[in-house]
Amino acid sequence: MANKEFDLSQIWQKQPIISPDLTDLTNRISGYKRESMKKKWVSNITLGLTAVFILSIWFLYEAKTIYPKVGMSFIILAISLSLIKFNLFYSTFKHLNKGQDNRAYLNSLLSIQEKQKSIQTGFMNLYFVLLTIGMIFYLYEFSLRMSNTMAIISYALTLGWIAFVWVFLKPRIVKKQNKELEGFINSIHKIIESEKV
Repeated sequence: MANKEFDLSQIWQKQPIISPDLTDLTNRISGYKRESMKKKWVSNITLGLTAVFILSIWFLYEAKTIYPKVGMSFIILAISLSLIKFNLFYSTFKHLNKGQDNRAYLNSLLSIQEKQKSIQTGFMNLYFVLLTIGMIFYLYEFSLRMSNTMAIISYALTLGWIAFVWVFLKPRIVKKQNKELEGFINSIHKIIESEKV
């Protein structure tokens, strides 16, 4: 039997590159942009109403200690930072324009991806830390009025929910967001590669 060597890179390069339909891709990305803008408004309204609710508690509830107000301050700080960060992130979507050439479109998507990963890693960790500290301080005055068992249960349920969201839900949401954006980026890469041929 003759020893035949295959040059895999040569075989790979001979394969035709299948580029996705550019019109379909830009329409899907436009839909992604519209959905992202809807998420922006929903998050702005939700976080804004939450901040208003917390501020109303601040003014209407007469705390016996300073702990609830310290806790609410941390929570409002977390909400305020997230509103600023998310609005800055969603402003990058303005650079996505159907009239751009493919390279500029790719650069816009890569910029969105970079900012999205920055939010998903560093910022969301800061958000959850501030939220957790705020909840611990907020519940402290109330836990002083409870039996030890009820105080432990209250803290366990609150911190357990935050841990569940942080450890279980957040990674799933991040994975879904990244998968969608990476799909668009890979499609644009294929179009650019097909133009070189």
